[in-house]
Amino acid sequence: MKTRAFTLLELLVAMAVLAVLVVMLMGMVDSATQLWRSNENRVESYREARAALNLMVGDLRAIYPSTNAADFQTNAATEFGASAEDSQIFFLALLPVTAQNADSRSELCEVGYYLKFGRSSLSGAKQETYSLYRYFKESNQTFTNLATTGSTFTHTTTNVELLARNILSFRVNHYTVATNGGISPWTGNGTKALPDFLEIQMTALNNESAKRLTLSNEWKDTNSPSLRNHLRTFTARVPIRQPE
Repeated sequence: MKTRAFTLLELLVAMAVLAVLVVMLMGMVDSATQLWRSNENRVESYREARAALNLMVGDLRAIYPSTNAADFQTNAATEFGASAEDSQIFFLALLPVTAQNADSRSELCEVGYYLKFGRSSLSGAKQETYSLYRYFKESNQTFTNLATTGSTFTHTTTNVELLARNILSFRVNHYTVATNGGISPWTGNGTKALPDFLEIQMTALNNESAKRLTLSNEWKDTNSPSLRNHLRTFTARVPIRQPE
């Protein structure tokens, strides 16, 4: 009885076909992995920006309705080397003691937000990037400032935390509402200590695109193809509680 076997040529053809299929499969897996990694990096950057914006909105809704113009400082001189091109905002807020240190005895806190260019941990490496920071002093520190200096916002770097990396721009626009319902920019000229509402705009860049940027001017070149197609802007409007 004769048994049939594969010839050498048939084996070579089968191995060649299998090799082509393996290469094609590996290419598909690699493409899927790169797409997943790109989406994950994009989501991570956007998640930080969205969380920072939500925290900022919560703080602003709790703003202390002071009649003292010094208790609401916006777009003032830069602090901690903050970006001169972007907005800054510092204010007093009434935050529950559960959101402060364990020994806090009241709700009045100092809060601020600003953008700064510098080194930040990014995918295990050190890279310079624009990041959004939150300045926060719990009530005990706030009252100490008021008692010793008679003023607020005596800024120190020990009261700062990084909220979001890869933030290209941070804008806070201020508006006042007239009695006839018209809206106009709030100038903070002393006749009205607080604006009626704020519009916050924050533009974030995904991690993969951020890795290709090194200089601060590259981050501000929004016409660059490496930026233009990888940006996402988050916007929120916040009504401000007025003094009674």
